[in-house]
Amino acid sequence: MRNLFIVLVLAAVAVGFVGYKRDWFKVSSTHDANQNQYTVTVDKDTWTKDRDDFQKQAEVRLKELDQSIDQLNEKAKDATADAKVSLNKTAEELKKKRDAAADEMKHLSTVTAEKWQETKKRVGTALDDLKAYYDSKVSHHN
Repeated sequence: MRNLFIVLVLAAVAVGFVGYKRDWFKVSSTHDANQNQYTVTVDKDTWTKDRDDFQKQAEVRLKELDQSIDQLNEKAKDATADAKVSLNKTAEELKKKRDAAADEMKHLSTVTAEKWQETKKRVGTALDDLKAYYDSKVSHHN
């Protein structure tokens, strides 16, 4: 239980730090003789723009990888029998990884600020893994 609490506190601090640096919110204060008052103002437009920009970049990356997978499928059509089997297997594996990345991306349009960093990392990792896998397999087939 203690570890969960520590993880939650660290996640809140990370979101707070990133959010503050990205101008997702601002903190202001007023002081008088008897009390200090702090106000946190959330700028949903900035947060939404950052999320939308990342989503567009992720969609572009996914489309580029889709085109690369299509090219691999075309290459398989003209390959020898052994190469065709290998290329088709690679394309199948890439399709599975591509679908997993697309599933992660579905969460981008509805993610909350609290879950943003975690979701962004998962999507980025899924796309990076897909690209790395593609690059390793294509260099093997060339």
